[in-house]
Amino acid sequence: MACSNRCPKSMCREPRSQNGQYHVSEPKSDELKAHLEKDMIRAGVYYPRLITENPPLRPFVRAPLSQAEAATKEVLSLPVHPALSQDDLGRIVQSVKGFYG
Repeated sequence: MACSNRCPKSMCREPRSQNGQYHVSEPKSDELKAHLEKDMIRAGVYYPRLITENPPLRPFVRAPLSQAEAATKEVLSLPVHPALSQDDLGRIVQSVKGFYG
């Protein structure tokens, strides 16, 4: 996830823990991501596939994982970590609200 270098430095920083993202489920996650990027907000997909898709684990899958597979296409991670200022958080909130009109 390359940064455009036009966003505030605190919004481009890679968080050092899993507490650095807020995960949302949105069927139009690609559109939401594009909307956020237009507002210079870096969002990403941290889990694009299931762990069971790794070849060593495939033999252990006993049933279809359709709900989990669907989630990999809908979950988007927003930047929410301690280095963000209140202004940065406000920009993220306003952008998400703007996506939904």
